[in-house]
Amino acid sequence: MTDYELLTKQLRALAETDRACLPLFSNAAALLWEALPDVNWAGFYLLRGETLVLGPFQGRPACIHIARGRGVCGTAAESDCVQRVADVHAFPGHIACDAASRSEIVLPLHSGEAVVAVLDLDSPLPDRFSAADEDGLRAFAAALDELTEYGDPVPAREPAPLPALKPGRYRHFKGKEYELLTVARHSESGEAMVVYRALYGEGGVWVRPASMWSEEIARDGVMQPRFTFIGEGDE
Repeated sequence: MTDYELLTKQLRALAETDRACLPLFSNAAALLWEALPDVNWAGFYLLRGETLVLGPFQGRPACIHIARGRGVCGTAAESDCVQRVADVHAFPGHIACDAASRSEIVLPLHSGEAVVAVLDLDSPLPDRFSAADEDGLRAFAAALDELTEYGDPVPAREPAPLPALKPGRYRHFKGKEYELLTVARHSESGEAMVVYRALYGEGGVWVRPASMWSEEIARDGVMQPRFTFIGEGDE
């Protein structure tokens, strides 16, 4: 059984040096990672506008942005309620940052009354987190609420302007032709995306990051555009 009382005392001791969220969350993630068995991710997401942004963590690389209200983390932030999930695959809208994760617990964190972050723990075992774990982690999260200094709120980032890509026909460097229909923005990450269709076969409509559409690639030792504009769409 994890000694959550000891973990919370260790957290308080670490906060005596610096209460800023970056160092405190970094050490908090390390404490949980070392103390809890059968956990494959332990860390934090901080709320920026309507998006949770990846913070300090231990484990495999994770999703960088999660929309508020989406997945287990987004639901915890939106509802201001602990989410203890025995089977993540049964959770509506679950976001699989790591396919090995089977269960999860997410606790909202606060500055005053407002939710400003979440504490997230994943496990490769189903139903890993018990009611006793939840009670211990609630005490740990309450200490973080008391101790953490967030400084000035981080403003929501303005998305970069969409690239000025001309609609029309393009030839891929491998020879096939496509029509660029429009440039759109990903609803969650804000990334610029090209919407295009194939001018061969059944002409399916696809999307890909605009940065990939515009990039140059090396072929036979020569740099060339991935897609080259060859004419208007109605030609």
